[in-house]
Amino acid sequence: MANEPSQFAHAIIASEFQLGEIFCQLLETSDGSFSLRYSTDRNEMTEPMHSSKGAWSETLEIYEPALKGSLDFHESKETWRVASIGLGLGYNEILAAGVAMASGIEPDKISIVSFESRPELMRAFSRYFQNSEASTKSCFLDKVYADIVRRTSDLLNLQHQKLQTYIGRLICHKHLELHESLSKNALQTLSTSIEPCGCVLFDAFSPSSSPDLWNEELLETMIGILAGPKCIFASYASRTVLKKMLRRFGFVLQRRSGFAGKREATFAVRNSEF
Repeated sequence: MANEPSQFAHAIIASEFQLGEIFCQLLETSDGSFSLRYSTDRNEMTEPMHSSKGAWSETLEIYEPALKGSLDFHESKETWRVASIGLGLGYNEILAAGVAMASGIEPDKISIVSFESRPELMRAFSRYFQNSEASTKSCFLDKVYADIVRRTSDLLNLQHQKLQTYIGRLICHKHLELHESLSKNALQTLSTSIEPCGCVLFDAFSPSSSPDLWNEELLETMIGILAGPKCIFASYASRTVLKKMLRRFGFVLQRRSGFAGKREATFAVRNSEF
């Protein structure tokens, strides 16, 4: 298997299954929530999507403050817009929907744009929340989505079923859109249909696993197109190239500790016309 950072070393394999063209390992992390790694080759798995110290805990520590903070910029009559790079198991998308619902934002006043390289994960996520025919190949992920909905609902004092229905409505009416490709050309094409966002969550794989996503030219295009004039940008990572690009676009970086002993995470705010 591919080399893994030490923080992933002690995750417990909960299930192994095939989803479309990819082989998957569902991993149980220390707080009882789940992470995932996959590959088209059983012998070359990706790194897990989250720290073994807690997929849910990591989501709350790194991304919840950005979601809630961006609401301070949100005008009630405007659409609250969130961009999420890395759908994965949908932690950030479900949490964003929960924050919106708990804040009284109607489904037609929220826009979540999410990017994911694997169409199998996109289909499994959409199928679960739209209550379409469940494939036996996605049943392993169904319990993960249900667990994230439960955790989000309990955190925000929402009813589980109402949040699930809310997310289904977002997908059905294209207020939660899933896009398969994150590239400079794809972003430039989408720029005519996507409005700048008040919150950008960059939850991509590490540079060693996905070097293309950390390319300076792509980061420049991504921030330039997705980030609105009033925006919070958050990432588990704290790479020099990322911080440099955020400063170039007028973001002010706030010092934040990383999750589970990681030295630093990225939290940047832009609150002016650019």
